[in-house]
Amino acid sequence: MDSAATTTAYSPLQCLIDGMAQPLLIVDLMGRLIHANRIAHLELATSRTLHLKCGLITATAYSEHEALCAALDKASQGKRSMVRLAHQLVIVMPLLDAGQFIALKLERVSLCEHTVLELFARHHRLSPTEERVLRELCEGLEVPDVAQALGVAISTVRSHVRSLCHKTTTRSIRQLVERIARLPALAAL
Repeated sequence: MDSAATTTAYSPLQCLIDGMAQPLLIVDLMGRLIHANRIAHLELATSRTLHLKCGLITATAYSEHEALCAALDKASQGKRSMVRLAHQLVIVMPLLDAGQFIALKLERVSLCEHTVLELFARHHRLSPTEERVLRELCEGLEVPDVAQALGVAISTVRSHVRSLCHKTTTRSIRQLVERIARLPALAAL
């Protein structure tokens, strides 16, 4: 958050935005940073996709800066667009009711955020091992790969998958992972 934002009271809307697990930045029409949620600040600190230079948001790769500027220009005309920066999609959209501001929404960091998975596991009363199996499945591992990662037999992982499906009233790993993917993303506190 910039100095102008720190001098005002921290609004409930800012608290909500900061609780999102998806990087979200608000800039003016020139690309000056107005607000960035916590996860966006982490993204800016790594400079993987975007970075902050003299108060302006720029693409990390010089070759991609022109594409970002074009997307910001479209947003200033009231049009939404999507641009790929450093192998990550960024949605650029005007905030029509907020005046002359633009939102930059970056892809979720992962399909299965740690906080969301913990809440899901607690809600369905999953064991720590079932939660670990679910985490590995959400990362895209197949049952044999999960077994290897956990150092257990494939049959043990299949047993955990059956238990997961029973506890979550799903019929398959795919349905279970899709359910997790649809959950609202939350940032860690």
